[in-house]
Formats: sequence, structure tokens, C-alpha cells
Amino acid sequence: MNEIPVSASRERGPDAPAPVANLTQQGEVVTTRLGALSVPGGNDLISRFLREFGEWAWLECSFVGGLIPEGARVLDGGAYVGTFALGLAERRPELVVAVEANPAVVPLIRHNLQALASDWATLEHGLLGDGETPVNAPHATHKDNLGSTTFAAKTDEPDAADTPAADLPLLSLRTLRLRHGDFDLIKLDVEGFELAVLQADAVWLKERKPTLWLECNEDPGVLPLLDFVAGLGYEVHYFAFPSFNPENHRGNPEPIFALAYEAGLLAVRPGTPVTLPLLHERTGCDLVQLRDRQHLRECMWLTPRWGLAEWTALPRSRLLALCSRLHRGQEFRRFLTVD
Repeated sequence: MNEIPVSASRERGPDAPAPVANLTQQGEVVTTRLGALSVPGGNDLISRFLREFGEWAWLECSFVGGLIPEGARVLDGGAYVGTFALGLAERRPELVVAVEANPAVVPLIRHNLQALASDWATLEHGLLGDGETPVNAPHATHKDNLGSTTFAAKTDEPDAADTPAADLPLLSLRTLRLRHGDFDLIKLDVEGFELAVLQADAVWLKERKPTLWLECNEDPGVLPLLDFVAGLGYEVHYFAFPSFNPENHRGNPEPIFALAYEAGLLAVRPGTPVTLPLLHERTGCDLVQLRDRQHLRECMWLTPRWGLAEWTALPRSRLLALCSRLHRGQEFRRFLTVD
């Protein structure tokens, strides 16, 4: 996921690692709740979370993992260094197929899976999409965040010529099913290619309805994604969770980011029980069954994506006061001043 604004980190102490110019040349081993993981290191966002908290997106993994039975078969699309795949270990999956496209990360996740899940997890290196459309060379959408690497066109540089990705296998859901068998859970965090993945295997999805867990960034593309999934006959829920877990593995009470949330779309067979566990309720997660795209827009609008650290300690009355001032477009620097 790439929603967190990595450039707006908290102030770091004198022992903070220096910025890394080329993360692909860095690496370190970090002890986490999942075991010892090889990670890019330096200022890479997920490496920092693993280093300081011993976990990354554990609230996501534990919530989604709790919805699948033991012995499930899982596709982890956009696996990065393997935190989601390895986080399913408690569910004793029969198989997890982790797909990662970024060549800078592949040696790291390969090592992690071989060291910690060699009997039930396997790696596929390639770009998960429709299996046919050529893609561009990888580039990160956020500095110091290899997890935001995308193969889509650089839309913020309309005049730049994109370079085709050389020798990158193009994978589809159908290809992976034929190679490994069907899946009970399909997780997709593939930086904008989620809809293409699903559309290319729509007939099978409509018939079998495996559980889907799909990245949901603040991008207009999530609206047609919701429409498509709902059109397959799924019941769709919106799940939002804070990037900082106050009950993190290291017991570190100091967040890296204030009020930063991630979110996803959970699609299940109609009638499947979906509730918010106690851990997720007390740590500030949000779960809503969606009606339509307008409802999704409202849920995303009410999800914290960024804020100031001092806001988290304010009494409710003062926080509401700030909200009312912002709602009216007021600024303190002009409050009760005479022009």
C-alpha cells in the first residue's frame, strides 16, 4: 500500500538512519513478530515500521486472516517482503502463492519465504494483471517507499517517455490458478492493476466467489472496482485500520505517523459473517458494509489519512473546535486580527 505520505515523518533523533539514495542497494535483517525478516533497510517505509514496531499492517493481516479457515489456499498479489503471507502462519494455510514484481525486492522475499514458510509458501516473480498488456519499468510513487512501486505510466509526468519493463513475466489470475490450483482468498495490492486482474477472470470469480481483499487508496479507480466486484454478486465491506498499532509487537508507544490509516475492500459471499474483533475495535479500526459507490466515497472521506501529532492528545471538545474552524475555512493566523 502507498497511501501514507512518507515525506511527512515525525522528527527523528540523532541516531536516526541517514536517507538512502538507492534503496535497492541496501538491506538489513530485522527481528519481528513473524521472525527474522530481510528488508530493504534505511528509510524505506515498511523497513522502518518493522524496525521500530516489529510489525507492518498486522491489524490488516490478523483481520483478513481471521476470515479464512485453516488449510486455506491464498494468493498474495503484491507481497513485497512477505509480511502478509507470513502473517497467515497461525491459520495453517495449505498454500500461499506470493506474487512480487519489483526485482529489487524479490531476493528479500524469496529469502524470507524459504526461511520461514518453505513448506507452505511459494514465490512468483512477475506482474499480476490481465496477463497480456505490456507494462512500464518500475518506479516508486513515494520517495523512500519501495512498497509503492508501480509499473503504471507516470501520470504526474505526462511528457515523459515510459520505458517498457524488460523480461518481466506477465501473470494473470487464471495462469496462477492453472499452475497452483484455485484460491480461497485473493489479496491484491498491485498499485492500480486490481481491476484488470479481476476482469480477466470474471467468469470464475462469479461462479466460485473466493474471498477478496483489495487495496483501497484515495483514487477514483476504486469506484469502478467496487462496482465490478458488487456486479459479480459479492457483499462488499470497507475496512480501515491505523498504520500504527498501539498494541504492536515491540510495545513502542510512539507512532511514526499521526492519524495515518490504510484501507481495503473486503468482498465475501452474501451472508458471510463479518464482524470487527475486539482487538481491532479497541485499536481504532473501522468496518462498514457498503451499499454503493457513494457510500464508499463517504466512508473514505471519514477515514483519517493524515494529521498533526498534537491532535491525538486533544480533548474531544478542542478537537471538535478545530473541525468547526476548518469547516468554516478559518485560519488561526487571521483569527481576531485587525487588517
